[in-house]
Amino acid sequence: MNTKQTNKRKNTTIIGLSIGFLLFGGTAAASSSGLIGQKVTALLAVERGGTPVAEAIAVQGKAYVPVRSLQEIAGVKYSLTENGTISLSESPDTISGQLKQQKLRAESLKRSIESTEQSINKVRILMGEKLQEPENETTLQTVIDMEKSLAEDHAEYDRTQTVISVLEQLEAERKSANR
Repeated sequence: MNTKQTNKRKNTTIIGLSIGFLLFGGTAAASSSGLIGQKVTALLAVERGGTPVAEAIAVQGKAYVPVRSLQEIAGVKYSLTENGTISLSESPDTISGQLKQQKLRAESLKRSIESTEQSINKVRILMGEKLQEPENETTLQTVIDMEKSLAEDHAEYDRTQTVISVLEQLEAERKSANR
């Protein structure tokens, strides 16, 4: 046997072993799904905005998209749980993920505003006219600083509410476009 035939035989053996590992290795991992032995009826292109982004397969009339592709396409995060299931969650990169983050931010700002207002009011009630006296200059400066911080929080809350409004409109448009 010459060198060319030996190399060809090695390549054939490696390819054969690789195919065997792929076929039988996948069987063990998916044996409980009921899809083992089922025929793949089509290879489908997955597009986003007319641009191909992944491939899916069709088995028994259902399309199967790789989870990693789903993560990239739909902007979801996934993780493998301890019991062997795949957990999907909203990514902050999606409109709905950003909307959730902004709503959480608005709630946090609202709580901060309420807390700061209560603190300022308590100091003003407790101190009354004494707040203006020279010996209470530090307390007065603290109240003034808290009022500045309160004004900044109000402005940030208003900006966050505007962002929420825009994201809600975008989400509504996206949902109506998908119908």
